[in-house]
Amino acid sequence: MEYHVGDKLICRVSSDELVIFDVDFNDRRYLHFKTKSFEVIGLHNKRFYILLVSAATDSAFELTDDTFNLYKIDRSHKGRYAYIIRENAVGGRQKIDFYRDARMCCVCKQYIPYAEPNQADGRFACWSCKTDERYKLIHNIK
Repeated sequence: MEYHVGDKLICRVSSDELVIFDVDFNDRRYLHFKTKSFEVIGLHNKRFYILLVSAATDSAFELTDDTFNLYKIDRSHKGRYAYIIRENAVGGRQKIDFYRDARMCCVCKQYIPYAEPNQADGRFACWSCKTDERYKLIHNIK
């Protein structure tokens, strides 16, 4: 699975901050370890992710000007710490309550984040459906 900067990934931890970054997430030897989510702040090649952590440990590295240039990380993280983790050590993406701040288009049924009702009857129609003449007539969209 492909993850992106800003995603929160679920990883196994041996203490609150020490990420188990070099073994498969489903390795039976580590199933008893707790899980915790970490934010992706950068990508390293296609199969490694750079995760932001809150404490310095032996495996973490400090984010400096050199690491910003090397990994194209946002400079707002300067002075903080990160890990590089293999893709197979990730258990998945943390589920976000996406539907709480989104509305479903009454035509195409796609969820649009931060949308507001834009029809007289309180429904929401996305821009694509509002501008498509076929849908305007069928669904009485203005």
